Amino acid sequence: MTILLSFFIATLAFYLIRKGDFSKFTQPQREIIKNAKEKAKAKPIPCGGIIFFLVFSFYSVYAEKINYQYFTLFGFFLIGLIDDLGKIIKKSHISFVNGKGRIILEATFATIFLYFFLKGNNYQMVFKNFTLIIPLVIALPMLVFLIIGTANAVNLTDGQDGLAGKTILVHLFFLLAVCGSNDSVLVLIATLLAFLLFNAKPATIYMGDSGSLFLGAFLAISFLNAKIEYLLPLTGLVFVVETLSVIIQVTYFKVTKGKRIFKMAPFHHHLELCNISEEKITNLAFITTIITCFVAYFLVK
Repeated sequence: MTILLSFFIATLAFYLIRKGDFSKFTQPQREIIKNAKEKAKAKPIPCGGIIFFLVFSFYSVYAEKINYQYFTLFGFFLIGLIDDLGKIIKKSHISFVNGKGRIILEATFATIFLYFFLKGNNYQMVFKNFTLIIPLVIALPMLVFLIIGTANAVNLTDGQDGLAGKTILVHLFFLLAVCGSNDSVLVLIATLLAFLLFNAKPATIYMGDSGSLFLGAFLAISFLNAKIEYLLPLTGLVFVVETLSVIIQVTYFKVTKGKRIFKMAPFHHHLELCNISEEKITNLAFITTIITCFVAYFLVK
């Protein structure tokens, strides 16, 4: 019942937004990408994150799950929403908050979560056959990095129709397979399925930074709660590749004073400029994530 109601509410919300006059709330497209003009004609609206968070909030209030974890997710959603509003209002890719300011805000919300999550204790990283005790002074920055790293990796991946949505969807089903039924996960699965109806090429709705940061933070927190955080680099191989491509590109550009390794970063844009279609890139990421999640499932089980 939870998943059906969430799917219905989300689908109706996306439909009404798409049918309404929200042309002023579109974001600019990067002209360097060959299909930017096609996307601009579709005028996609970056409201996915708002619907994700609203449906999730309705469920959290109903299930009385308004706690420190919800507050952390709200923080990441809010940071992304500020980014989205900046792009809409300025009609550029320059946000109201610069990169350093954004990282500081994300680290603050992640630290607040970990304050309650760790309760001042050392962190126990539980593997299949043994437990690794990590001192608090090491665990705190490590887990802060995990949360903000996952959130921003998902954000970087959200650059093509269906790309981030499908890879996150696989992760949510993976969480169900490993941890069993979870209404919070089911609510987001239903909302994502509704979103993908409008995000398939050509997308008419984007998840925006608010959606990608919120969902990325949710994945990190869920993996921490399930004590399988060490599997994130494996299941999220696509996210890792996208993030590394940006780090490598920026570092190489600075060291060589203007030279590039990739035609464009993140990596999905490089593939696109190599004349690989969006559909093939999205399907490759989708299948890769299915495979890595299967491997992770058998490792943990």
